[in-house]
Amino acid sequence: MGNILTARWVDVLEKARHEAEAIVERLAEAATQRERSALASQGAAARLRLQRKLGRYLVCLGHGASNLNEIFYHQMQRDIAGRYRLQQCYKKLGYPDWPADMVRDLEEFVARLGDNQRRARLLGTEIDAALEDPRWAAQIIE
Repeated sequence: MGNILTARWVDVLEKARHEAEAIVERLAEAATQRERSALASQGAAARLRLQRKLGRYLVCLGHGASNLNEIFYHQMQRDIAGRYRLQQCYKKLGYPDWPADMVRDLEEFVARLGDNQRRARLLGTEIDAALEDPRWAAQIIE
């Protein structure tokens, strides 16, 4: 009788261990998926921030907002102090799509700026801050 109870006890323990392992595996996979989703969200937020700051810089140049990527390209080709900064933007964004609502926001933004505010934007400090956003590192961690 003792051997039968021992065998049952071992079987029950083995079944419980397998069930616990399966639960832990499912929970670990769910945590990994949540982490990947959060990292992707952080990367998207950093990208959006940089695109907005780049857009503000480009419209402050005074060429309008109708073809931002063309302005972006020409500015990267110029021998200007901000060239490296713009090349860093290109490495992170490529030539971004500029949704109509973002272009409209950029046009409204630049229309509200005074000359000194516009010149201050052209210093590029906002772009530098967006390039150094710690959320970019979230993409590397994956």
